[in-house]
Amino acid sequence: MNGKILLVDDDERLLSGLVRQLEERFFLLVAHSGEAGLRKMEQEQEIAAVVSDLRMPGMGGLEFLKEVKTRYPECVRLLLTAHADIDLALKVVNDAQIFRFMVKPCSAETVADAIDAALKQYHLIRSEQDLLRRTLMGSVQILTEIIAAVDPVSFSDIPPLREVIHGLCKELGATQSLEIELAAMLCQLGAVTIPPPILVKLRTFQELSEQEQQAVDKIPHISAELLSHIPRLESVVKIIRMQGKDESIAGEKRKELGFAAEILRLARAYVQLAMAGSNTHDAFASLQGSNNPYREDVVNALGAWLSITKPAPAAEADSERLVTRREKLSLPVAKLVAGDRLLQDVRTKSNVLLLKAGVFISEPLLLRLQNYRTFVGVNEPMEIERVVS
Repeated sequence: MNGKILLVDDDERLLSGLVRQLEERFFLLVAHSGEAGLRKMEQEQEIAAVVSDLRMPGMGGLEFLKEVKTRYPECVRLLLTAHADIDLALKVVNDAQIFRFMVKPCSAETVADAIDAALKQYHLIRSEQDLLRRTLMGSVQILTEIIAAVDPVSFSDIPPLREVIHGLCKELGATQSLEIELAAMLCQLGAVTIPPPILVKLRTFQELSEQEQQAVDKIPHISAELLSHIPRLESVVKIIRMQGKDESIAGEKRKELGFAAEILRLARAYVQLAMAGSNTHDAFASLQGSNNPYREDVVNALGAWLSITKPAPAAEADSERLVTRREKLSLPVAKLVAGDRLLQDVRTKSNVLLLKAGVFISEPLLLRLQNYRTFVGVNEPMEIERVVS
């Protein structure tokens, strides 16, 4: 199996010997101290396993492996120690959750067998994590699409918001893209408590009364409370809570999640401007400058990403495109597809409002429109925007 292996030991002769005997079998990296090992892990991507000595000058093996467990929990940890260190080794096994430990002196073949087992464990962990991510993402997507069918005003920006988040995470090299995307999909759950007319005012940048603004400010907190009892969503809940004025998250955890929260804050602001009618250039320009409360590096990343996907400002002056190129069409319900964006309100033959302009049509919304057309009747054709491939 493939994967990078980091060997950490202050004994250069031992490291040289292991590299010489194992380099044809494994992708090996070396470090001569715990501090150097952490630096190497920051520089490299996806190190599958670390094999560390226990006693080293400076940061010892116990401290190093515990730090690896905290920063890179999917990385499999192995310990190489001397007979005299057995008691301490047992403490490391428990504290740093060591997968396997070997006693010096040991043969290169013994180390190789342990690394093979560690690689299998690493790929098993990654497979389980991938399955969990896909299951969680699929469940959340179904949930938000069902809610969007009932309340499209609050959830109409999820498709473009996910697109912008993907772009920002790619530009910034952010590793929390899954958590940010889930937070984007769930942060408006609290909007179900807000009357639709207020949400429409919010989306169209109309002035809110003091009482209305107070209700809107509580949306992130309500969303976080609704999600707070769901296992494995702790980081997502905290990112959502940080979209509001809640100060209950402090210290290191706020510092750790703050970057992810800033990415979501800027993405939401940009998408709201774009969906309100601003073209790509104007929406981005309004987010720049010292008067805006967004991190400069995140704003610069948005600009870098948009410069790849957007046309020149002059070419889009009369365009309402969000990020990707879209064309305007006038179509009956039968020819609509998921992903189309409505440019006008959709009403029944009796003038009942079904969907507001600006909503992106999901599969559930498309089925709802088809059923209304069949059993109630809707006004056709409909003005929409569609992504041009």
